[in-house]
Amino acid sequence: MLVGVAMLSGCGTDSYFPSMSSNDSLNHPAQGPTAPHGCQLPVGRSTVSVEGMAVDLLMPSDKYVGDLLVLPPWNGGREEWCIHARFCTKALKRGFRIIMPDMGKSIYAQAVYPETRADWQSQKTITWVKERLVPDLRNNYCLLKEGGQNYVLGASAGARGAILLAEEMPDLFVAVAALSGDYNPGEMTQDNIYRGFLGEFERYPERWKTAENVLIGTTQIHAAVYLGHGKADDVVSYQQTVALHDLLRKQQPQLSMQLHLPADQGNDFTYWGSEIGNVLDFFEGTQAGLPEGASL
Repeated sequence: MLVGVAMLSGCGTDSYFPSMSSNDSLNHPAQGPTAPHGCQLPVGRSTVSVEGMAVDLLMPSDKYVGDLLVLPPWNGGREEWCIHARFCTKALKRGFRIIMPDMGKSIYAQAVYPETRADWQSQKTITWVKERLVPDLRNNYCLLKEGGQNYVLGASAGARGAILLAEEMPDLFVAVAALSGDYNPGEMTQDNIYRGFLGEFERYPERWKTAENVLIGTTQIHAAVYLGHGKADDVVSYQQTVALHDLLRKQQPQLSMQLHLPADQGNDFTYWGSEIGNVLDFFEGTQAGLPEGASL
């Protein structure tokens, strides 16, 4: 589990993510043509509020290929994908609508437990993402519609969230990309972030090994899956990603999947930025029905 966002030798500031102006308050309405069912598709860049959470919406200007939900690492700001990885410039140019919620210190747990640290009990769960965030974006902003070209990308804790969404909303997402993720807390019983959310492993082993173990639900995934993890990661072992990949290959050999394990990359936006082209290519390839591939 990422204990802080590495600061940060990424790929430069993204011109598509300027500093927030006075016109970009959290409740500033997104402008755009009225769509069926009362939702309103944004244009340009806007920041909206979903139950007090800031969500940035960035819309392409000249073409559309899909809606892309982007989940940040633990304690990482929603804008850091754009600032440190030039993600927004690249994704908008290809025609993706970008959705970036400010997930704070969420680990995308199933629930807030009585043992969760008091100062973390306000963090959003994966249940909240499914039951509140996604419906709000769909109903108010015409995003992440059922049957649409929907994608999800996450890094570190965000990768855990991305795979959980692919498991628990299997018909919503066409493809998922998860970078530097940790998926099985039962193998990380001394991790202080998991301990702060889940309580001590010795007292609640089933919570760690089953309820919050992403590997338990992998048979539910329908989406194409891109997995990446640097072997030089000293925060989360790349074996967490290898275990997820191998389990998916065993359970669902028909899934389109890629695995990328660069030997010299760590757990930071330098690595995650280097994967943006690969991830977007993979997402676009699912639209074209390209055969699966692997890059090791």
